Amino acid sequence: MLTGHLDYVGTERISGWARDDSDTERRLILELYDGEQRVARFVADKMRTDLAGAGLGDGRYGFWLQLPTSLFPMPVHRISVRFADTGLDIGGSPKYLYRADPAFDEAFAQWIDAQVDATIAAAETPEQLEPLLGLSTNLMARVLTAIDKFDTLNRSTALGDIDLSTLPDRLRRSAEQLATGLKPIHVPVHAAPRVSIIIASSGRLGDDYALIRSIVQTSKSCAFEIVLVDNTGAVETTLLPFLVRGGARVVRIAKPGGIMAAYADGARTARGTTLFFATGLRELGPDALQILLDTLEREGPASLVAPRLIDADRRLRASGLSIDPLGNKSPIGQGMDAALMRFRILREADDVALNALMIDRQTFAEHGGFEAADMLFDYTMSNLSFALRAAGGKVLVQGASDAVLAGPLVGLSSKSRGRSRFLGRWNQALPKVGEARDDGAARAALFLDEHFPSPDEDAGSAAVFSHVRAFRRLGYHVEFLATQRSKTEELRARLLRARGIEAHDGIDNIDQFLQSRRNQFDVVYVHRYHVAKQVLELARTANPGARVLFSVADLHHIRTERSHAAAAEPGDELAVKTMREEELASVRAADVTITHSDWERDYLAKHVPAARVAVVLWDVAGREPEIAFDRRQGVCFLGSFRHAPNIDAVNHFCQAIWPGAAEAIRHGGFDIVGSHSDLLELRPVPPHVKLVGYVKDIAGYLDQKRLMVAPLRFGAGIKGKVLLSLAHGLPCLMSPIAAEGIPLPAALAHTLVAEDDADFLKKLEALYDDQALWQDTSQAALAWARTTLNEGAIADALEAALAVRHRSAGPELPSSVRTFEARA
Repeated sequence: MLTGHLDYVGTERISGWARDDSDTERRLILELYDGEQRVARFVADKMRTDLAGAGLGDGRYGFWLQLPTSLFPMPVHRISVRFADTGLDIGGSPKYLYRADPAFDEAFAQWIDAQVDATIAAAETPEQLEPLLGLSTNLMARVLTAIDKFDTLNRSTALGDIDLSTLPDRLRRSAEQLATGLKPIHVPVHAAPRVSIIIASSGRLGDDYALIRSIVQTSKSCAFEIVLVDNTGAVETTLLPFLVRGGARVVRIAKPGGIMAAYADGARTARGTTLFFATGLRELGPDALQILLDTLEREGPASLVAPRLIDADRRLRASGLSIDPLGNKSPIGQGMDAALMRFRILREADDVALNALMIDRQTFAEHGGFEAADMLFDYTMSNLSFALRAAGGKVLVQGASDAVLAGPLVGLSSKSRGRSRFLGRWNQALPKVGEARDDGAARAALFLDEHFPSPDEDAGSAAVFSHVRAFRRLGYHVEFLATQRSKTEELRARLLRARGIEAHDGIDNIDQFLQSRRNQFDVVYVHRYHVAKQVLELARTANPGARVLFSVADLHHIRTERSHAAAAEPGDELAVKTMREEELASVRAADVTITHSDWERDYLAKHVPAARVAVVLWDVAGREPEIAFDRRQGVCFLGSFRHAPNIDAVNHFCQAIWPGAAEAIRHGGFDIVGSHSDLLELRPVPPHVKLVGYVKDIAGYLDQKRLMVAPLRFGAGIKGKVLLSLAHGLPCLMSPIAAEGIPLPAALAHTLVAEDDADFLKKLEALYDDQALWQDTSQAALAWARTTLNEGAIADALEAALAVRHRSAGPELPSSVRTFEARA
């Protein structure tokens, strides 16, 4: 409901207006930007009689801002005025400010002349003029880009009208090729890049250009720089400075020195904390760089990770390299179909090809990089891989990340130069002749759920995602099957594969899949009751020797009963009764039922006395609060709004609790955060309430808030929002339903659990205002979460659940529970 317009931009002032249509007495805060640099912050509160005359409130929505003449020194500026609340431009923004200041242009020309004169005077060999050539070609590339832009806009042949014959021969050839072929690529500029991408030129301009373009297109979420090292001596690569600009540097070395020499040269100039080396590639797959970076962060800085290498026809070229007892290297999976599941997941390897790999910069330096290759030749990379493992790291191939080769694998040759030296160093680390290799986990587990998990969207997904990883931690090979299709299926499946889990997408017939994999699983884990009633009997029939675990997520019939009670409306008693019977029948049929709640465990013990029930929470990655109490403000609610209890909770809080809060608290604001917020209806939106929606960096967001609230009136099971809040040291004030089943210490429960609306308001005001109480509660929450919600504790709890006595076959399910086929 924020509207406005930037009416005028001049060298001395700007003017316009802005207002909030939903709150006509509010005065909006605006921000002035020069490009992406914020230069001023001001309030739109000046009187505009034209607005008042048009019936737009009291008319006090105008702004005009005097600007010092030194504020915008460049010839052209992109001036924007944005709403401080949203970061969005007001109407009429941006505008371009053009300054005719010949003194600046003259000074720039003098600087160019000085640089040219100094370089020529100091040069003793032609090679020393290379920096001057680089400067000239970069400037020419930018001019040609501008001409091409005008050409596109005006549908003219402006570039063809330029007389290129007046240029020096080398520049003329470059300009002619650019005019008819490749267009310059702008690489995003990051002041502090996380990843330095070091590319050893292949000597083929088209391949290098395609790779850089691919990186820019597929790595938008990653802060990176590109260092392109050209030591090939190829004539055509002299065009590279024309084609890359922004956050990229071209280092051209006249004397060829090989791939590892190029990598070493690039690493010396890198600014990122992580290094990604690449050569002989045509492109990277979607999000390949970010997936590799996430993997390296999870596995620790002592490791190395590489993408799998494929060709343009989706045939696998290498999923890492294996080294036999005699030191012979061979590509894993070469020539196989890249769609095969075993090559689409994270896996360990002996070695990787030099075409693509990522490593922590400090780790790379500690092991001497590629400059410490003591005559190891083809085994330099192998030496680094074995050194990392000896230091406790891993060599990993990320099957969820693809790199498309443009040429041969690098680091393999028929001569195997350096093998004897490599064997001298690492013979004891290689398997012995005739010794069987450990090909992976001896036990296998199959997970079945309605969809692949999206752990940042709902607590059920967070729980099953945690349990999948716990089974991996326990040494299981894990596969995951979803009974339904969704638009985000491939993205969610790739999240699992990046963790080393075989996620089977595209399966239409669950029965057929299970029959094709008879007796192959030691554990079958079924998540949610409506999935259990479809597949539990089928899974046991196909794997009679397996332990069958049924994870309830929460007891659906309890949640449904409470929903009707909270709404004070009669429910469909027969439907609830049927749901209860089906859910409890699945509990009886499973070997072990997993619940996250102590309350649900006790409920099941009462209604299904023979059932074996284990309480297993899920791990939550938390962190120490980084922002102090007095720098935080506002209250928030977090949850997915596909979940009816969350919709009810927000509406109830806005109507029954928030209006009674102290004015200072209400001015801090109440944020409604979570996915699918379009399903939430608040008409009208109460004052000081903001519908934020999905937040990607939830940890950073929570660090800004003083309190979270969970005023749930119905629901069942453990509430993920509460665990997340406590794990970040953010006190979460909750209703008894929200706190139900969470094993909180008594003192923490006394502070955070409110019995009714009046108690909720009282405790809200106490926690919001009392710094000492807030800090004590924050530290107590952190201590509890670290002990209870860590990966080791969850793996131990699941291992204990698996240790219960196993039944050879479960009781027959009632007919209402049987489903012999589930189609997507």
